[in-house]
Amino acid sequence: MQKTLGTVLLKTDGGTFEHTTFRTESYGAGGAHRPDAVAFADTPDLARRVLRTTTRDPAVILRDDGLRVMRLVRFAAALDFSIDAATWEAAKANAELLADVAWERKREELDRILTGANVLNGLTLLHEVGALPYVLPELVACDGLAQRSDHHRYDVLTHLFHTCAETPDTLFCRLTGLLHDVGKPVTKRRDGNLYAHDIDSALIARTMLARLRYPNALTERVCFAIRMHMFDIADTASDATVRKRFALWGRERTGDVLMIREADVRGSGYKLDYRAEHWRRVYAEMQAEGAPFSERELCVSGEDVMRELGIGNGARVGRVKRQLLLHCAVHPADNQRDVLLKRMHDYR
Repeated sequence: MQKTLGTVLLKTDGGTFEHTTFRTESYGAGGAHRPDAVAFADTPDLARRVLRTTTRDPAVILRDDGLRVMRLVRFAAALDFSIDAATWEAAKANAELLADVAWERKREELDRILTGANVLNGLTLLHEVGALPYVLPELVACDGLAQRSDHHRYDVLTHLFHTCAETPDTLFCRLTGLLHDVGKPVTKRRDGNLYAHDIDSALIARTMLARLRYPNALTERVCFAIRMHMFDIADTASDATVRKRFALWGRERTGDVLMIREADVRGSGYKLDYRAEHWRRVYAEMQAEGAPFSERELCVSGEDVMRELGIGNGARVGRVKRQLLLHCAVHPADNQRDVLLKRMHDYR
């Protein structure tokens, strides 16, 4: 315990922690670490809502750990504080130190930015401070890439930021929104247009998420939603076609793709209600009607198929169950054992 500095050690079962009360300090010449004078306060002075480092020269503390550049961005976004000009310039000058920071550590800070308050400001600051090349390098090529003005008000990078901000504040949703169009620069260079960018986006997102050491299950979920977010983009599919696709995707993944489709529209910068409303209606109807979203929800099993059709276990059983699922997605009332036992003969 250091009474003159207002510092105490707190010992708990989980370990020992150092706590320092709110204070102001003054230092003499020579750069000594210990302050000449300390004055205690009841609360921190936050009236100006400005973030700055604890050192007179911001570069001193920012040079010690490149991750502090990301942490500065996170605090500014989460607290809605501005950043002191000198601190901001020092952060930009030291952003390249992030190149030497472990990907796991960068991921932890990125997660907090993505799921914290004011994610749009957080991502914008992350870009402006120069951190993207060292955290999300594939996003750099999206900066300034124009899109059709009748569909998008923003370039690709700004659209990704806005779409991310339009999703619910879970890590899955925010990552999907942030990366759903990341393949557009590659598609544009290769094909001269942005068609089928969903394929490139899913592949690139997989590489990015692996580099940042995200769990495989989360990576698979994000990449599936990205890969499917352009399905029926022209909104020409019939209700029956959409129902079948939803059944094949499953309940959770259907909800995931609906989420990114709606956020994508809102993140365009225009008030557009097309393409997502149809899906949402069909999905709600299927839920209300008790339509199956997987073969497990059918009222017959694989053993029922083998026994009824007199066949052995194999791929044929799977094909029959798949056809029964597609049928019941369109006709939920037929998901009854006696009905399905008869209908499976049509698919033998």
